[in-house]
Amino acid sequence: MHTSSLNKTLIYALVLLGMSLLLTTYIAVAGNKTDPSTAGSAKVEVDAKNKVMVIKIEGAISRRILGKLAKAIARVNSDATPFGLVVLLNSKGGDGGAAIKMGQLIRDAQGHTFVVGECSSACTFVLAGGVVRGALPGTVGVHQGRLTKSNDAAKILKEVTVDGDPKLEKILQQFETQAKGYLQDMGIHSDFFAFMQEIDSGAIHWMNKRELERFHVTGFEPNYLGTIAAAYKEAGGPWPTSHQQVIERTEKAVEGCVSNGMIQEEFSRCYQSYLTHS
Repeated sequence: MHTSSLNKTLIYALVLLGMSLLLTTYIAVAGNKTDPSTAGSAKVEVDAKNKVMVIKIEGAISRRILGKLAKAIARVNSDATPFGLVVLLNSKGGDGGAAIKMGQLIRDAQGHTFVVGECSSACTFVLAGGVVRGALPGTVGVHQGRLTKSNDAAKILKEVTVDGDPKLEKILQQFETQAKGYLQDMGIHSDFFAFMQEIDSGAIHWMNKRELERFHVTGFEPNYLGTIAAAYKEAGGPWPTSHQQVIERTEKAVEGCVSNGMIQEEFSRCYQSYLTHS
């Protein structure tokens, strides 16, 4: 089936924690049932003074949002100090294939991801892409996978059962393997996938502080932490001078900036303010 035909017809969507495996007409999608009022958007602002791009992703995640993100990230200076890209998230999920690709783009650009509203289902895969990941307790929601019927805008139209269908069961098995691999590549704890699978597909579990830290959903990509700590130390001045200072000041920024619901440029300056003050 050609891509143009797919865009004109409904397609089956395998919802499994936001990950996707494109096989024939099946596409993985995750998220709560969406409606036009939750249509996704990607708003891009550049903090010209500090040369930081700040992107805010809201609503349903879709391939259209992926395209906008890709175009914006192409302009990011990933070598900027302290960072060149910040991504703010407020989404109930959506197209899982788009979500994982967005996470990979963010990781390649060494972006920092923060939840500024809620981040559930497929959105957690975008969050995982950050080399620095921040979220307040109760803002990250997870659940196990389910099979759905969806349109091209990531709107879930109908739940579909997989029982007794060998083809769908095979897709599920392959999908689980791919999902685990992606999470581990992003530095998320190997037990996180199993943790999500314990939550009924019709429910959402909102993660507490202990869970976010235990599964490394929030925190730092280990190699990046060492790199950025060394860069701060070399820069001197008000920047943190040790790994522990980087961690402590970033945690304070999450509490002080995320909870204030700031717009993009304000968030960027708030974040940097916390990094440069003990």
